[in-house]
Amino acid sequence: MRFFAISLLFFCITLQADELLIDRSNFGASEQPAWTALTDFELQVLARFQGPAKQVQRPSAQDLMALFVLASGDVRHRAQYRALQDVINAFVSENQQISLIDNERERGRELLLAMHEQLLTSVYDEDQSALSVLLRTGVYNCISSALLYIVLAEEFGLHASGVIMPSHAFVQLSLLDGSDIEVETTSADGFNVIRDAQFFAEQADDWFTERRLLVASYEDYELRRVVSATQLGLENMWSQHVSELRMPYADRLRMAELKGLLEPAEIEAQHNRLVYYYRESDFLRRHDDRAWNQLMRRIADFLQSNRSLVLSDDMSETMDGDIRLPLFLLLAHQSAWFLRDEESLNRGLQLARDVIRYLPDDLRDADIVYASAQQAIEQFYLDSAYQQWQQRNWHRVIALYQEYLDMELRSGNRQAIEQNLESAYLNSFQQYWFDEERDEALAQLQVCVIRLPAADQCQARLREVGR
Repeated sequence: MRFFAISLLFFCITLQADELLIDRSNFGASEQPAWTALTDFELQVLARFQGPAKQVQRPSAQDLMALFVLASGDVRHRAQYRALQDVINAFVSENQQISLIDNERERGRELLLAMHEQLLTSVYDEDQSALSVLLRTGVYNCISSALLYIVLAEEFGLHASGVIMPSHAFVQLSLLDGSDIEVETTSADGFNVIRDAQFFAEQADDWFTERRLLVASYEDYELRRVVSATQLGLENMWSQHVSELRMPYADRLRMAELKGLLEPAEIEAQHNRLVYYYRESDFLRRHDDRAWNQLMRRIADFLQSNRSLVLSDDMSETMDGDIRLPLFLLLAHQSAWFLRDEESLNRGLQLARDVIRYLPDDLRDADIVYASAQQAIEQFYLDSAYQQWQQRNWHRVIALYQEYLDMELRSGNRQAIEQNLESAYLNSFQQYWFDEERDEALAQLQVCVIRLPAADQCQARLREVGR
């Protein structure tokens, strides 16, 4: 009997293929904590700011400097870091008189003035958020200048934190007398800026507009976040300089992984990591089967540790849909990957079923997730049925097709599968009839008519043999 070809949907993300054609020859190494190939310098920074190590002691100026230039994205090796650290060391050496100032307020003020005179030697650029570029060129914005001031403050015995507003960042000095001072690092006279209701009523419009920033309100200021120096550096790992217009895909992928590794409990960091893993998976499964296999092996534990976020009856309805979407998509891909291996078939089928079961109808692009999981299930049953068809094992073919149809998944191939199932019943009938097992042969036709909504050929054959 005829075997009907089945056409399967395939979803492609909207990235240019040439952007994804990167060198992955060193990716997925067993000794690496990431999919990308990290350098010794990057691994050392990770070790300093991960897990128990980050609780051992307060980060030194050198620790923070290493983290901040790592966040710049263009410093990957210790020699590059040392060249930038030499700039800091030279500044500290040339300004030893600042360290002799006993009064912390005056020390902080003089430090800001010297920083502007000697390091912020070019122009303010609202998009220049990388500390590495600042140290090479003198071009700065609010966050890159804040990072620089924080490093220098540590060098001169001052304790500084970051302050984040929706469109701005600055520094807060915490003095030994318990008071806090706000430092506007984009301005040489920005020490102890008073941002009160009067400032926002009378000066804020001109001040923010001059710096080409979104004009903030006093309400925005009251919602500001004071974060540690470390946290400000981590925030800088996903800033203007990491945008698609400024940084190549391979570097953005690496930065997403680094930030995700450094902030395992931060939803936004894991969202970006998931997005880039999905981009990798979607591209590699179509273009590089070996690399796709390596990727899925590498991120298996990561997906396992996060799957309960979405595959659970207790899944929070308030969870950010953005993180659920790439996680669902990756789990659908993982189910297809499991189904490639005889030893993990059951895991693959169960995972694909769970993705469909727990997929919220109101999730953005839920139809794409559904199609991906449904495709993984359907492809498994079609491939398995085809193998049994080649061996003329009609009972197994019938069982596989029927098991799939009983799931009642949405599929454009359902009619073709029903036609293939009818052909399998007819072939089974023919085999029993040839072996002169007439009762069993007729039973095959009767079951075919009962189970299939349109079994014209089975009905016709049943009439031919007199029943």
